Amino acid sequence: MESMDFQTELTQVLQKHDPITLDQMENIRLMNRIDRKFMTRLSLVPRILQETIPLYYVQEVLGQRISPYATLYFDTEELTMFNLHHNKKLNRQKIRMRSYVDSHLSFLEIKKKNNKGMTKKVRIKVNSLSRHILEEDKSSRFVSEQTPYDSASLLPQLENDFSRITLVNKEMTERLTIDFMIRFRNCRTHINGSADNLVIIEIKSDGDAESPIVRILSEFGIRPVSISKYCLGTVLTNPGAKHNQFKRKLVYINKLTNACL
Repeated sequence: MESMDFQTELTQVLQKHDPITLDQMENIRLMNRIDRKFMTRLSLVPRILQETIPLYYVQEVLGQRISPYATLYFDTEELTMFNLHHNKKLNRQKIRMRSYVDSHLSFLEIKKKNNKGMTKKVRIKVNSLSRHILEEDKSSRFVSEQTPYDSASLLPQLENDFSRITLVNKEMTERLTIDFMIRFRNCRTHINGSADNLVIIEIKSDGDAESPIVRILSEFGIRPVSISKYCLGTVLTNPGAKHNQFKRKLVYINKLTNACL
């Protein structure tokens, strides 16, 4: 499939969805939630979206229905947070800055996952994406209050850019994000990486309730999977990082994204 043909098909199917604004989205922020993730290849996205037209709104920002995001992840020099995920430890955190490029908003965010699989996200607004954000008093206090880490021990580890489509079900109880064109830049090794043909789909809901998108994805043979963009990017761009637990997943991703379109 040619890139232009794909972009045209994607744009056309998104225009068939009813829109929802950022202000309307405020009612369903879902900061304390259950996350379910799925992976597929880029060529399937228009077909999946076609099935969601009567069931979901699409978020629209300044007339755009595909939004660019930029993220900067922080970790200790020893990659403590990465290693906790690699070792499948629960009660763990991720510390990141995220910039919502179209809306000119940036936040310092902490994602906490507990031993019951619940994800809680807390955040504060910051001026812009900056590798030095944790040196500011407000950010340093936020990290100290919300995590077991001292901000002085944290370093910028990984930059990540991607495009996102955000859907909201008509009942306004669930958000669905579709991330693609995923790129990485490692702040320590200066190695770049990408997963251009990989799509990460995430359902964010207040509970593990039945969701119409699960049925749709199942019809395409897409099953739930555990994946972290921070961990994936670190493995792709830092040869010194532990990766034994991720080997099978990397083989699966390679097979998935290189399948016949």
